[in-house]
This record gives sequence, structure tokens and C-alpha cells, in this order.
Amino acid sequence: MGIKFENNFKKAKTALETAQIKALESVGVVVDGEAVTRCPFDTGNLRSSINHEVDEGAKTVTIGTSTEYAPYVEFGTYKQGEQPFLTPAFEENVGKLKDLVKSIISGDMK
Repeated sequence: MGIKFENNFKKAKTALETAQIKALESVGVVVDGEAVTRCPFDTGNLRSSINHEVDEGAKTVTIGTSTEYAPYVEFGTYKQGEQPFLTPAFEENVGKLKDLVKSIISGDMK
């Protein structure tokens, strides 16, 4: 009776990469949703422009808006006070995001 060893490295690597993308997408959805909720509302243009995009190759998620006046709302101007919505959407949810990522990675690795 012999012992058989199997190399499951490729399978484990694929599972981890899949979990990473799923985790990035989940972080994007949470922070995107929080930013929309926190965004000041006037015409709705800024709020409706908030989105996220996962770059699978770089293993990153970008959350933001292409609206040119978003930085002025977020950080304020000399005429208008700041009304942060993107920064606190992330910073105030770091613990929740860590738990979410941990859950996704460990769940997909079982």
C-alpha cells in the first residue's frame, strides 16, 4: 500500500483568485452604497454618478465619481464647507469591510 500525494496548488490558487475578485466586488458594492447614502442631494447628478470598478489584473477596486465637482463637495471650497461622502463611506466601515473580506476568502477556500 503506497501513499499518494496530490498537488492541488493550481486549484487552490484559482480558488484564492476567485475569492479575491469576489471580495473586491463586495467591498465596492458596500462602499458605493454607503457613499450614495451619504452624498448630499440637490439634482441627484452626483449621487447617481457614484460607482465602483474592479480591476482584476491589478486586484484593486476603485470607488468614486467622474463628476467634476465631486472634490469640491467632498473637501469644500473657500465659499462652501466640506460635505464628505466618499471618505467616510470607506473609513467608517473598515471593520465591516475586513470582516466581509475575511468571510469571503475563508468561505471560498473551504
